[in-house]
Amino acid sequence: MESYFVIHATEDGVSIEQKTKDELLKSITPNEYDDTDYGNIRDISFLEKMPTESDWNEYQHNSLLIIKGEVVVPKAKKVITEYDI
Repeated sequence: MESYFVIHATEDGVSIEQKTKDELLKSITPNEYDDTDYGNIRDISFLEKMPTESDWNEYQHNSLLIIKGEVVVPKAKKVITEYDI
């Protein structure tokens, strides 16, 4: 199953949600009033790349960054115990 991470930046802060493809499409598809789960479609900026820290100030009005991928948890391959006296 494909996972999408939606980073939503507004004046109130930044939120991150994990969605399936169907959930994502439903949340960004406007209704008859042009509203989506993230506000009016005309007020949303879909970002093409991860903004730098200074860019977020410019994009805070209502921006979406959508990343396709999966959560990865690193696992130790080898553990060495060393003692010193």
